[in-house]
Amino acid sequence: MLSIFWDSHGVILTDYLPKGETLNSDYYCNLLGKLCDALKQKCCGMISKGVHLLADNASVHMALASVVTTHRLGYEVLQHPPYSPDLALSDFFLFPEMKKPLCDR
Repeated sequence: MLSIFWDSHGVILTDYLPKGETLNSDYYCNLLGKLCDALKQKCCGMISKGVHLLADNASVHMALASVVTTHRLGYEVLQHPPYSPDLALSDFFLFPEMKKPLCDR
């Protein structure tokens, strides 16, 4: 499974869950720590404006350990919009960025 974090400028962090492992709150909290490091490296000037996470309402995102970690890191978790088959954020923000390098081929 691929976890990907991105902003309007592109991909910040990708993480592949090892085969046979389960994405649980401990793994997710560790992943948030990796995100913090990646943000410091790639987006150092923008961190002062705050970090906003938009994640679905999966149990791993709503677990107490995950909530405590996001709060400790100073991240604001945005409310996930209701499910709509016509609206997937990755369709509008992530996939077009991923397609750009392929357009010239």
